[in-house]
Amino acid sequence: MSSEAQIKANQENAQKSKGPTSIEGKKKSSMNALTHGIFSNIAILPGEDEAFIQKLREDILATYQPQDTMERCLVDRIYIAMVRQVRLCQAEAAKLRMSMRPEILAESLSQILRHSTIRRFKGHDLSDDMESNYQFYLKVIEELRPYPLIDNLPSLGLIERNMPKTFVLLKNKARDYETSWEKFREDLNQILKALREIKKEANNYVASNQDIHVAHGLRDDMKIIHRIPHGVDITLMTKYQVQLDNDLYRAMKVLEAYRENKAKLIEGELVNDGSEIEEAA
Repeated sequence: MSSEAQIKANQENAQKSKGPTSIEGKKKSSMNALTHGIFSNIAILPGEDEAFIQKLREDILATYQPQDTMERCLVDRIYIAMVRQVRLCQAEAAKLRMSMRPEILAESLSQILRHSTIRRFKGHDLSDDMESNYQFYLKVIEELRPYPLIDNLPSLGLIERNMPKTFVLLKNKARDYETSWEKFREDLNQILKALREIKKEANNYVASNQDIHVAHGLRDDMKIIHRIPHGVDITLMTKYQVQLDNDLYRAMKVLEAYRENKAKLIEGELVNDGSEIEEAA
């Protein structure tokens, strides 16, 4: 059992202790703030990477190694500002991803091309499939252009060899007429009727989808434009970014000043203690 003298000596030694002096010891001691104080009250929001936030916290503490309550509070302010910086970047990225969705791009292109509200672009209008259909019918028109009068079209064999897009639609017409291809190809009147319909449908499709074709051509450029927030979004994000920068730099500056003043105070006490000893001697 310890004597009263030993207990008293231990208490006096504990009061004189200034904590760990080695680099490793200080680093380990600074990590106590992870589980004690306001560091433990930072909430992880839904969808956030908790491991990343934890690593950020550990890195900041390892960098600054707060030694007292005031330093922990100031380092905490740095940590909060950094977490908010991360959240702002993530929010900006999410906003930009949303702005590049087909529906949003279609709305933006409708405004640029000044479409009426009766026929505004939809998301699927900008799809590659729509553009592929447009190019298909455009090719049909080109194949039929040398034959303004359907009656003077070449033989079915030449159509198959030289007009492949038109031939595909011609075979589809046989199904529309609910007859076999063998019977259909032997009926010249049916073939001419089908070709007139194909020519009309191709012209109508290209004419009615001209704006969609133009919008599709502008789609990739619109994505590039949407890499930067615009309108109200960029104003709010810029103001918030400035606020976070100020919060971060202010906390760093105050921490630096606090440590500098504390070091001067300790240095002054040591000088005073030395002078008093010399005077006593």
